[in-house]
Amino acid sequence: MKDIIDLLFYLMGSHTAAARALGYTGRQYRNIRKKVENGESLHPRVETFLLVKSQMIQGNSRTEIDTSSSPPWGRHHKS
Repeated sequence: MKDIIDLLFYLMGSHTAAARALGYTGRQYRNIRKKVENGESLHPRVETFLLVKSQMIQGNSRTEIDTSSSPPWGRHHKS
């Protein structure tokens, strides 16, 4: 779980932004982070939610990067 929290922080730029992207308040997300940091287990539903949402966010950030690096007319433009 720690790697997921770290990944969300890296992708979103802050824990506040990560909380917002997940639909949590800052306090809720902070409590989750503290549990993870202290080695406590999370409810399986919360673990699954974090895993799936982090994959969705990571997929979206890859798509944005891939899209922005290609020219507006696409790769198959003939001159």
